Amino acid sequence: MAGLSKATISKYEAASHPPKLIHATAIAEALNVGFSYLIGFTDNRYVQETNTITELFLSLPDEGKKELLNFARYLVEKTKAQD
Repeated sequence: MAGLSKATISKYEAASHPPKLIHATAIAEALNVGFSYLIGFTDNRYVQETNTITELFLSLPDEGKKELLNFARYLVEKTKAQD
């Protein structure tokens, strides 16, 4: 994973020594999580997706923003109804 050997990954998992910054960044990318999530700085695993959604939202005209918000609210309610 991320161009690192299994032995190196095992050492990181066992916390026998911390990864180099460049390795930690590569691991975060390979796992599709933000670096801050990987190192335990945030509970938000979806930093990259959150940034993408924000960029898409900001690129929309006002009417598109309203539609996107309405759709997001619909998805939240739909999820709640399924639980």
